[in-house]
Amino acid sequence: MSRQTTGVSTPSEAAAESRPISPEHLARAGEITDLIFKFADLSQAATAVLYELGVEARARMLAAGDETVAMEDAFLSRVPAERTDRPRPPAIDPDSITVPDLSLPSPPQIYAELQQALASDRAGAADLAAIVSKDTSLAAKLLKTVNSAFFALPVKVDTLSRAVTVIGTKELASLSSGIAIMGSFKDIPKAFIDMPSFWRHSLAAGTLARLLAEAAGFRESERFFVAGLLHDLGRLVLFKSAPEVIRRAILAAREEQDILHYKEQDEIGYDHATIGSIMLRKWNLPLDLRQIVLHHHAPEIAENLKPVALIHLADIMARALGLGISGEYFVPPVNEAAWASLGIEPQALREIAAEAREKLTPLFASVI
Repeated sequence: MSRQTTGVSTPSEAAAESRPISPEHLARAGEITDLIFKFADLSQAATAVLYELGVEARARMLAAGDETVAMEDAFLSRVPAERTDRPRPPAIDPDSITVPDLSLPSPPQIYAELQQALASDRAGAADLAAIVSKDTSLAAKLLKTVNSAFFALPVKVDTLSRAVTVIGTKELASLSSGIAIMGSFKDIPKAFIDMPSFWRHSLAAGTLARLLAEAAGFRESERFFVAGLLHDLGRLVLFKSAPEVIRRAILAAREEQDILHYKEQDEIGYDHATIGSIMLRKWNLPLDLRQIVLHHHAPEIAENLKPVALIHLADIMARALGLGISGEYFVPPVNEAAWASLGIEPQALREIAAEAREKLTPLFASVI
């Protein structure tokens, strides 16, 4: 059986990236990328750079037999080359609706305990470590992640309490919460979504959001990692609580070759971003995180544009670069106001993409 890759290079594959791209792979990558970008505006500066990066990434992925580009190729086999525009449905305020037909899951016990501990001024490193230690799988993933190149610590961390001390209480708690939340949806059938690919997209969006936040001059950029990690949480809720509804939306997006969250709105009346925000509200997560999740496909209507713009762009970058698939195959258009708010030069996206790929290799190995 041939080995399939995950969209991020192993050390041997990273060495291969310095080799010339074959004309055949480059041509095919261009064809796939053209279709994936059919809703994007290539005259927009950031989108043009992301398109170039997408072609380069897919050419190397084709050479490596990457499963993500194979999934894209299968999905896009019937996509017409011409672009079809349609008006975007308006975003819905989640505080104005109820979802009586959806059974929203309860938060993982570990997450609930972490949030309670963080709310207490008396909780220290040992308290947080004791909570995380109750879940041996989570504890192992956290230690593996903390010791990976993602954090690039100068010394090896062999205990959770030491990890809290080294990287900080809030960051470890946020990372623990994100992994615990995402892990609670691991039993979704592959007929609906390839969960490893969903994980890769979510982790890539989180990593890119953190790097974009640093480039945009944000302090405490680590909080955007969790926002990126959880931005598509609502889609997992739909897979778990309304599988037939989301199945219809996926089939409609595939048959009509349309953006998936548009079809969610057609089928449900609102999309996964709204469901995710409701989920986070139920779990008492901060308002700013809920707003980011709610508006990541419509940043222009957010009260605080810049934080939402980070996740909006990180989500688009992850899809453009072929870093996993959350159910959406197309690259959504970059909102010009959101892009302008970040003050990042378009060519800086090349450096950010390269750094993200370097960090994601060990992160994927640690968490997925």
